Amino acid sequence: MLPFFVTASLLLGCEQLQDVQETIDGLTDTLVLEAFLIGVVPPDSDLIDLEDTDFSEGASLKAFLADAANIDNIEENALDGAEVAIKSSSLGEMVLEADGGGLYMVNGTDGLEYFAGEDYVLSVTFNDSTSKATVSAPPPVEISIPEDHQVDTNLLIDLTDFDYDAVLVAVMDVQSSQITYSNEPDGVQEIYDFTHGEDSVNRHEIPASAFSAQSVYAVGVAGMRNAGTADYTDMNTGLSSFMVGQMRFYPVSTLPGGN
Repeated sequence: MLPFFVTASLLLGCEQLQDVQETIDGLTDTLVLEAFLIGVVPPDSDLIDLEDTDFSEGASLKAFLADAANIDNIEENALDGAEVAIKSSSLGEMVLEADGGGLYMVNGTDGLEYFAGEDYVLSVTFNDSTSKATVSAPPPVEISIPEDHQVDTNLLIDLTDFDYDAVLVAVMDVQSSQITYSNEPDGVQEIYDFTHGEDSVNRHEIPASAFSAQSVYAVGVAGMRNAGTADYTDMNTGLSSFMVGQMRFYPVSTLPGGN
C-alpha cells in the first residue's frame, strides 16, 4: 500500500490534470457565444417616459453564435439553425427567435423579464449537442447623479464601489425621445470588445455631446456582470461572453434654473 502522502499527491495530480484539460477544452472549443441581456427598471420620476422607446419592452436579449477558432473569423462563421433558449426560476424557459446571420433574439413583448439575483441559463442545441452558459443577474445600480447639469459638459459615472464587470450607459432627450448617447455594443465584434476590454470597467465618462441642448435627459445606467470561465459548458471560454444587467434611469436637467 502506498503511503498516505503519496496517494494524496497522486490524487492532487489527477485533479490538476483534469483542470488543465478542462481549460484546454474550453479554449479550443469552436462554439462561440456573444450574448447581452438587459433589463429596465420602471422609472420612478415623472420627468421620464419610456413608453414610445425601445426601453419600454422592459427586457431584451440578443445572442450571436458562431463556429469559429478565433476572434478574426467569428462574423464569417455565424451559426444558424441552432435552438437557443433562456431560462431562470421565475421566468421559466423561453426560446429565442432566429434573425439570421447567427443572431437570436427575444424581448419583453415576447414575455422576457429580468429577475435580479436569479441565475439565467442560456442553452444552445445544435446537431443533438447542447451547450450552456450561466450568469447570476446583478441588481440595478443605485447611485447619486446630479439632477442639474451644465450644457455641453461631460458627466462621469462611477461604479467603483460596486461589484460589476462593466458599465452600460444610455442618454435620452426626454423631449424628443432621441438617444443622444449610448455605449451599448452593436454587433458581435462590439460585444466582444465591450466584454473583453482592458480599460477600467467601473467608470465611464459620458461625452459632452450627449448634453448638447437645454433639455431634460434620462440617463440610464446598468451595472453589467459577465459569466465566468467556469460558467460555460462546451463553449469557447476565451472568446465567449454572456453579460447581464438591469438599467435604471435618472433625470438630468440642463435647463436654466434646473428642471
